Amino acid sequence: MRPCAVLYCRISYNAERLSPGQLSRNEVRMKLSDLRQAAIHALDQGAVDWDDYHENQSSQELIHELRVYQAELETQNEELRRVQSELEASRDKFIGLFDWAPVGYLTVNAAGRIVDANLTVAKLLGVERGKLSGTALASYVAVEDSGELHRHLRNIAQNDQTATCELKLRNSSARLIDVRLNSSCVGETTRRIAVVDLGERVNLLRAKLDSDERLRVISHVLSVPIAYVDRSGTYRMHNAAHQAWSGNSVVGRDARACFSDENYQIVQRQITRVLDGQSGSCHLQLDSDEAGTRVVEMCLAPHRDADDNVIGFYEVLQDLTLQQQVEEAEAQRAMLLAQLQDLPKTHRVIFDLLMAGRSNKRIATDLEIGSRTVERARHDILKQLNVESINELLVRFAPVALPDATDAPR
Repeated sequence: MRPCAVLYCRISYNAERLSPGQLSRNEVRMKLSDLRQAAIHALDQGAVDWDDYHENQSSQELIHELRVYQAELETQNEELRRVQSELEASRDKFIGLFDWAPVGYLTVNAAGRIVDANLTVAKLLGVERGKLSGTALASYVAVEDSGELHRHLRNIAQNDQTATCELKLRNSSARLIDVRLNSSCVGETTRRIAVVDLGERVNLLRAKLDSDERLRVISHVLSVPIAYVDRSGTYRMHNAAHQAWSGNSVVGRDARACFSDENYQIVQRQITRVLDGQSGSCHLQLDSDEAGTRVVEMCLAPHRDADDNVIGFYEVLQDLTLQQQVEEAEAQRAMLLAQLQDLPKTHRVIFDLLMAGRSNKRIATDLEIGSRTVERARHDILKQLNVESINELLVRFAPVALPDATDAPR
């Protein structure tokens, strides 16, 4: 083998053993130094028989080949320097991400003492970052939650897996902070902990509870029947109007038990829709001991938690019975009016006078016609409109309107 090839193979072998993902800056420098020492050692030990080589190759060729190998080694050195720069940039980026992450990160040892912490944790606790190192994590935990922290650290050490717990931390101002610890065990002595501040979440939850209580108070005095059903289909709240409408309390009852099988099939389709986050409505015919059969529109609206998950829905009822009666009466009145168009002109004049409450004799006098003519016209009108008497005709043509909401039956 050529001597330079031997030297080149040895140096290349050592260069290929460099793993950029595993070396620090000092380690890279040491490896480069090792390459040089390996080359010098190979020459000093006489690993190459130079006398035999000179017999077959001129010195000029040898010098040229050495220069080629030198250029190749310089290229490898440049590549190592590039990798070193990338490692430094990656390290700086990681440090930036670690320090300024919106979530706090801690590293603690097996004794529960803080080894490292990012700036988010330091800010949360109100302690300088440098002063956190070496302190016990338990010293920043509320007294009542110290047992929870101990169990948490013990569990991840015994089970060698990720664990979660919620507790309160006490900062430098003695203010308690609700947090969640997401921890994992790394080896036998290191525990990595992510600290999530739940303060904003807790405030949102409290605001939501206050809002729900205000809604309950307000809905209780409304005349519109309102109820709340959780995701499992159980009634959790309803106002006085809903209870008066249903006849008794439905709190704690399953929605399926409050409807007939036929009606529940209709309602179930809307429940599925609302649990998917969409509003829904349907028309039902419901029986009541007090008011008989009523036509009701049921409107369902989703209720979401702080994470925008649907956890239940509101049920609002509107009694459409009176509205339906009005619509039917108006339709009947329109049909009668259409039938009047087929009457002779004289009959229509007599109809208007009859509807005004005039007697046959008065109509005959006003129109200067005979009473028998009025009688025949009256008979034709009742027959044409398919009614038995003028009183029935007056009822059908009476003005139709929806009553006020305060007059609506419950």
